[in-house]
Amino acid sequence: APASKAIERSDRPSGIAITAPLAGGLLAVGTIYALSQPKLRPLAPVLFAATVFTGSRWAVVVAVVAVGAMILAGKVSSRPLIVALGIVAVGVVVGIGFQRDGFGMWTQHAIYRLVLDQWPSLLPGGILAEFGGNHNTLTRIATEAGLLAGLAWLSLLGLAIWRGATHTGWWLLCVLSGLGIMDYYIWRPMQLAPLFWLLIGLNVKRTHD
Repeated sequence: APASKAIERSDRPSGIAITAPLAGGLLAVGTIYALSQPKLRPLAPVLFAATVFTGSRWAVVVAVVAVGAMILAGKVSSRPLIVALGIVAVGVVVGIGFQRDGFGMWTQHAIYRLVLDQWPSLLPGGILAEFGGNHNTLTRIATEAGLLAGLAWLSLLGLAIWRGATHTGWWLLCVLSGLGIMDYYIWRPMQLAPLFWLLIGLNVKRTHD
C-alpha cells in the first residue's frame, strides 16, 4: 500500500470566500443587513460571531463601528453592540480569529496595507501585483487607473453617501466603504465590486426600504 501523505491545511476559509478579509467583509455586511431588518435581527449575533472566526480584524472593527453608529442614529437598541462586544471579548480570551497574531502584528499588517507601492499618476499606471502593499481602495484605483479615475470614484461614492438618507442600502454602502480602507476587494469585479456598484446606484437614486 502507498505510504500515507500528510494532509496540508490552509488557514484560508472555504465555502464563503477564498480569503479571510473577503469572508469577514461579506459577514460584516450581512450582520448590518440583519440588524436593519426587524425579522432578521436574531441572526445578527450569529453572523458577527462568524465574522470574528474568519480572523479578519478590520471586518470586526468596521462591524462594531457600524453597529455603534446605528445605535446613535436610533436605528437599533444598544443590545446588539453589547452582544457584539461580548463576542469580541470571548474571542480575546480563547484566542480565536483576529486575536491570533496579537496587536503588534495587527499594527504592522495595517501599515503594510496602506503603504503605496508607487505614486499615482494622472493617467493609468497599470495593474499592481496582487500580493503587494497598497490595499486601500482609493489609492489603489488612483495608482492603477490614474488620479482622474480615483477622483471620479471618490465623487460617486460621496454623492451616493450624501443622497442615501440612512436607509438600508446607505448603511451597507458605508460598511463596504469602511472595509475598503484596508482592502480593495470592493474594486475587484469577481469579489464585492458588483455589490458596491449596485449600492452606489441605489443610493444615488434615493431608493428607500
